[in-house]
Amino acid sequence: NSYQPKFIEIMKGVNLPKGRSGGLTPMRLFVLENERILRLCSLFDKIEEIKKDKPNAEFYFYYPSQLYAAQEKIELNLEYMISEFILGRIRNVEENKVVIIDVVFYFGTLHINSYQRLRHALNTLNAINNQNKLLICNYNRNDEFRKILPDVKNLFTKEGAKEVTIHEMTIHHDLPSWIKHENNGY
Repeated sequence: NSYQPKFIEIMKGVNLPKGRSGGLTPMRLFVLENERILRLCSLFDKIEEIKKDKPNAEFYFYYPSQLYAAQEKIELNLEYMISEFILGRIRNVEENKVVIIDVVFYFGTLHINSYQRLRHALNTLNAINNQNKLLICNYNRNDEFRKILPDVKNLFTKEGAKEVTIHEMTIHHDLPSWIKHENNGY
């Protein structure tokens, strides 16, 4: 984008104060450019679509940890907002059984090598579970993706996912109406 070089140059001149712990923890500044904001809108649209499809289900963002117990929260943290993938989890009751669906909102490229890296990351985070279904929600589009779709599903079922489903996310080119009208009293 044409604004990025100028923005980066401006940011070089920004001095942030030292953070907590006597200045040992640096302060961080997060900036979401328009494209990232529109990606977040697509993410929240997909979550709403999932909730409509499964009205009794509960959705949580999933925060795996290699040091501590994994966490499920309804809030999306800042680091996730700038990530190439965001993890979620759906709990739903189907036929008197609790069914868990692991969700990956994927913003990366749609090539087999990218999915191999995604699979490796999910394995490292213990985010593929043989008891759970796996839903991958792709943000980007590629006409050639349909050719590798069986290979992509196979990558994750070989790693133990009970069942793999792949959906597309809406790509917004403008702010959705639910944001535009949120602050206008509609």
